Amino acid sequence: MDVASRHQLGLLLTTLGGDVTFAPDGSALYTTGRTEDEETWLSTFPTDPEQAAATLCARVGTTLSREEWTRLIPESSYREICPKGAAGIR
Repeated sequence: MDVASRHQLGLLLTTLGGDVTFAPDGSALYTTGRTEDEETWLSTFPTDPEQAAATLCARVGTTLSREEWTRLIPESSYREICPKGAAGIR
């Protein structure tokens, strides 16, 4: 969600049978759920844009191509989020 314009960006975050909540100070988004084996999991996502981008870039190891960006986030202009050469980014 682009807060300024109140316009949705990208796809909705969904969980199967879990909960989604923000940290009291708004610094993180928490998701919980259960696996098919009934194991409980908790995921934490930072909400600060720079920290979120750094976390994502470290996990995926690449930035989106122009084609991927157009397919996944067509309502926003392309920009390179993950700097090349940083933390294994190609």
